[in-house]
Amino acid sequence: AAGGALLVGAAVGRPLTGTRTPGLGLRLGVAGLTFDAGWLHLLLTPEHLGVAALLGLGFLIAGIAQLALALLAIERPTQTAMLALVTLNVALVAIWVYAVLVGLPFTGGHDHEAGWIIGNGEPVDLAAVVAEVAELASTAAALVLYRRLPGRRGE
Repeated sequence: AAGGALLVGAAVGRPLTGTRTPGLGLRLGVAGLTFDAGWLHLLLTPEHLGVAALLGLGFLIAGIAQLALALLAIERPTQTAMLALVTLNVALVAIWVYAVLVGLPFTGGHDHEAGWIIGNGEPVDLAAVVAEVAELASTAAALVLYRRLPGRRGE
């Protein structure tokens, strides 16, 4: 809640000047969805550190990157930032799908009673579903924002 309030405060308190920027609602949508996914990654970092150091570090890096990109969506929405956000989210969703269906080679310590078993890998719990839905929705919204930002060739 505090992070969401900070995003809204950043958007409302300091409007961008001198550039054509899309509406606040779209920027808040991208930022809010990205913030949700990033916060969940940070929240789950300690649990995943307990499974494997590399996995926990990945969660930490993903969370920090998503929070930074959420802030950029409000403060300085550029095509480069939106492409970075889309790229990160697509990579994270792909890794998660692989982790669920096949399993990562360095993770064997997940509690398989803590979620649905879809494949041979990690169980799917509510936090994972919320994070993946947020990442997919954030990706779609970031693509819309990308198309509305100035700077594309031919404009």
